[in-house]
Amino acid sequence: MSKPVLHIDTPVAPPTWALLERQLLKAMSDACVQFFDHYFDERGYLLCMPRWGGDDGPDDAAENILNWTMLHALGGSETVLRLYKKGWNGHLLQYTEAKTVEVPMG
Repeated sequence: MSKPVLHIDTPVAPPTWALLERQLLKAMSDACVQFFDHYFDERGYLLCMPRWGGDDGPDDAAENILNWTMLHALGGSETVLRLYKKGWNGHLLQYTEAKTVEVPMG
């Protein structure tokens, strides 16, 4: 059983909502670059005092770039994905170096 084929040969301008969405994705991508440049060093380390504790630690630091992969998947720039990878790898190294075997709770 063959399926019908739809032929579209008339160009149509993109709807306003789609153009606005593209602008939003660009603005968000630009903001990620500015954020990374301000709060991360050249190794991808977050500019903070890395520490481990009961209520604080590596998971909180990683949340700074948590949704950057989603932004990229939705159409954000390749730079966002590159910076995410740099920040994530830097995060793993930074907090591996900061690890301690004695962590007080509370």
